[in-house]
Amino acid sequence: MSDFGNILKKGKKLFSTKANGGHWSRCEECHAMALLFDYVDNEKQVWKLCEQCISSFVKDEDGK
Repeated sequence: MSDFGNILKKGKKLFSTKANGGHWSRCEECHAMALLFDYVDNEKQVWKLCEQCISSFVKDEDGK
C-alpha cells in the first residue's frame, strides 16, 4: 500500500503531464486513437500516451 506522500507525487505527475495539453493521434502503448500527452519517464524518454496508459505508467513507476 502506498503512503500519502507517494499518492500525492503520482497525482502531481498526472496533473502536470495533462496540464501541458495534448493532441489527437495513436497512443504509442495501446495504439488506440485518443488525446495524447507527452509523458517523460525516469530515463528521460518521451512517450506519446493516452490518459489510461499514463495512469498505468505512473502507477508502475514506483514499483520498479
